[in-house]
Amino acid sequence: MALETDGASVLLLADAEGITQTVLVPVDDTAQTGQTVTVDGEQLPLITAQVAGEEQTLVRLRSSVGAVFTDPDDPRCRSSATSRTPRRSSS
Repeated sequence: MALETDGASVLLLADAEGITQTVLVPVDDTAQTGQTVTVDGEQLPLITAQVAGEEQTLVRLRSSVGAVFTDPDDPRCRSSATSRTPRRSSS
């Protein structure tokens, strides 16, 4: 993987069923659905995102700033990383 962007906006997303798995995704790879779900008494937005080549609907837990990496052999393959503590999103 090669560094594509440092200081990119990224979202921490989770599966809507039980919040058991999370994924960090560049904001550019997501879209708002206009729907929300209640998690621990808090309304959180549902987001569609490209994850492992599939469009998934996930819960937006936090937003942060991180780095985006791209596979030089397959530019469709992207990954994100952050070393900062993500914050809860307000929307």
